[in-house]
Amino acid sequence: MLLVDTNVLLDVVTNDPIWADWSQRQLEKLSLQGALLVNPVIYAELSIGFQRIEEVEAILKTTGVDIAEIPRRALFLAGKAFAKYRARSGDKDRRAAPFLHRRPCRGRRPWPFDPRYPPLPDLFSNHRPDHAE
Repeated sequence: MLLVDTNVLLDVVTNDPIWADWSQRQLEKLSLQGALLVNPVIYAELSIGFQRIEEVEAILKTTGVDIAEIPRRALFLAGKAFAKYRARSGDKDRRAAPFLHRRPCRGRRPWPFDPRYPPLPDLFSNHRPDHAE
C-alpha cells in the first residue's frame, strides 16, 4: 500500500514535460507492489483543477488509485502534535498544521492553501512556467 502524492498525479494528468514520464513509470512500477492510494486531503488538492467530481473519479480509475480514509485516531493525534508545536512557539499565524500546507516541491510553488503565494496557473496547460523559477 502506497499513498500517492498530489504532485505525482498532477504530473501525469497535466502531461508535465519534465516529470510526466517519470511519475507514470513510478505509478506503474509501484502498482505491482501494492495498492496505490490517496487520502481525502490529496483528493481535495487534486480536485482543484477539475470542474466535476466525475472527472476526478475518472483520473483515479485510470491511474489505478483508490481512496483511503484517514483514521480518526490519526487525525486526533495530528491535532495533539499540532497543539504541542504551537505550545513550543510554533508559527502563530497558521490555523492548520504546517504539514497540511503545500510546500515547494521539485521547483513548484505551493498550492493556493498558503495565502503568501499566488495561485498556480491553469493546471491543464501544456506550459508550466513554475518549472523555470
